[in-house]
Amino acid sequence: MTSPFAGELERLDLLLHREILRLRAGYQLSLDELRGVYISDEQVDALIAQARPPGTPDVGELTRAADELEARLASSRLVEIARRLQLTRFERDAIFIALAPELNLKYEALYGYLNNAAARRHATIDLILRLCGRTPQARGQLAASSRLLRDGLLEVLDTHGEHRPELARELVVTPALASALLGLPAFDNRLAACVVPAAERRVAHVPVTPAVGVALAEVGHALASVEHRPVVILVADAAHAPEAAAFALAGGGLLRVFGGWTPDARAATSLALCAQLRGDSVYLDLEEWPAETRRALVPVIQELARAHVPLIVTATAATDWRPLLRDEPVVTLELADPDVRERRELWQRALAASAIELAAPAVAEVAEYFRLGPAQIEHAARTLAFTPSNGVEDRGRLFRAARGQSSGDLGHLAQLVPPRHGWTDLVLPAAVLQRLHDVRSAVAARAKVFGDWGFGRRGGSGLMALFAGSSGTGKTMSAAVIAREIGLDLYRIELASVVSKYIGETEKNLHRIFEAARRANVILFFDEADAMLGRRSEVKDAHDRYANIEVAYLLQKMEEHDGVIILASNLAKNMDQAFSRRMHYVVEFPRPDAPLRERLWQTILPREVPVDADVDFAFLARQFDLAGGDIKTVALDAAFVAAGQDRPLGMGDLIGAISRQMIKQGRPPTASDFKHHFRPSSGPNGVGRPRSADD
Repeated sequence: MTSPFAGELERLDLLLHREILRLRAGYQLSLDELRGVYISDEQVDALIAQARPPGTPDVGELTRAADELEARLASSRLVEIARRLQLTRFERDAIFIALAPELNLKYEALYGYLNNAAARRHATIDLILRLCGRTPQARGQLAASSRLLRDGLLEVLDTHGEHRPELARELVVTPALASALLGLPAFDNRLAACVVPAAERRVAHVPVTPAVGVALAEVGHALASVEHRPVVILVADAAHAPEAAAFALAGGGLLRVFGGWTPDARAATSLALCAQLRGDSVYLDLEEWPAETRRALVPVIQELARAHVPLIVTATAATDWRPLLRDEPVVTLELADPDVRERRELWQRALAASAIELAAPAVAEVAEYFRLGPAQIEHAARTLAFTPSNGVEDRGRLFRAARGQSSGDLGHLAQLVPPRHGWTDLVLPAAVLQRLHDVRSAVAARAKVFGDWGFGRRGGSGLMALFAGSSGTGKTMSAAVIAREIGLDLYRIELASVVSKYIGETEKNLHRIFEAARRANVILFFDEADAMLGRRSEVKDAHDRYANIEVAYLLQKMEEHDGVIILASNLAKNMDQAFSRRMHYVVEFPRPDAPLRERLWQTILPREVPVDADVDFAFLARQFDLAGGDIKTVALDAAFVAAGQDRPLGMGDLIGAISRQMIKQGRPPTASDFKHHFRPSSGPNGVGRPRSADD
């Protein structure tokens, strides 16, 4: 098969033949002289004769033949790449001379012969100058600062630290350029661990809203009309499939740079050359680099700009990319989150593409409750296609798939509250229950009020509720019931653990929490909100100033958050008025009265518990002013005692557990507390004790 470089190789043979004649004429070499131990003249003649007709041409004839042949090579792959890279004739020839051993191993022997050392079988700077013309300009084009070496077209062969004169340095074509010249995709395998060509089959379909699609098309069209494209910043997160958007914007191939890469100068140059030869853009996601390591990307960005390689960068709204691109022109395009109407359309389109038919009300609800991006919605629909329904209703299936696509890292910042309870488990006054139903209805109508009715345009689309009451009155359980009814996860945040004594750390913790919650589609439950939401004090020292700053920052983040926030406080009256004023709902949880306490005693004990006939729930409810949390603790304590003695739970077990609970709370029990259930003690202190089951 004819080589695509047949003409170039023929011309190179002419030049080599000419140089061999010059060498022999100048040194009058004998056939048995040890040249480079050892490539003989006969071997060289045989190699040259493979491509030349018989005869003994002189130096002038070979020069004319080489020039005539060069004129006929205007459409070769080498000339095409040289034209694209704007190479001079000398640079093009130098590259091909260095490439020749990759095309035919005979050039190793010929180069070793001409280098006067059989071990040096690659093109040296001296050999290239002898073949192409030894002029000051030519010497400069092979210097270390020349374009050929600076741009990574040629590189000096590693000699393991061996010092050689500059003329003796061997040059090879870099892998990316060699691949391109050989008709292969241009790539340097030394970059394979951190750079890969984006797979077109994975990102050919860009799941975006129509508005974002139009914006991408407009920006892409504008960029295609300029020679030196600015850096494009796509402000987005994983929910928008930023790699797919970058691919669509590039209008061609994409070289994907992965995080964790610490490039050196050679790697940056090689990346730029790969992109040039492929005609690709380079894409990197700043979120894959920790903030303290992003400075390592500056040399890469500068090298890409110098080589005029299009660069597309994705970052979230919170990422500070400006220090990296201070010296580069930048175009910013924000991939905005779809509103509820756009999410409905995306769900309908994604479900139709996966041939899934679900009830329209369920689709509308999942679009309202879950702020997912286009890519997340598409992935959720694909998941549904391979997940059996197992009798689960459409709403449950959709919500389960949506929760699976909700991202975020709240697991390290907050605690998931398991959805164990329903409305029937809440033992509360009727007015409080009605108010909780109002909160649940407000969460359900949030998308309509803030979106369709336009209230969101007047300042945020979040919903905040305050649950106020003493400990154990059911605030956490009520929040969990609302979350379960809606179908969202509830994450509890202990503000006491968020507050840090180190300046600025509290704000960082709060930022991480709210950013994770935005992506996770959850309800945030701030327990023990008194730890931070107290009244701001007069500034008397630095501690007061920073404490007030923390309160103001939390207020700002709560106002900006477009999800559902529930605050729990034992002392609502001590809260800063700025927080109280912004609460959409305030639900007061009173301590239960006697009838409610009796219901709590009866409902807190599971049906499986064997209860003795002597247990008097009415007496317990009437006599002891306990909140629901205290009753649960007492019941569990008594159950352990009864189970340990392998008998039913009796009144004495409950009375004993109440006594211990009162002691823990600093209220020593007296005879009047237990009435006829009290039995005098014969102890040395004369302290009474409640009657136990053993009496």
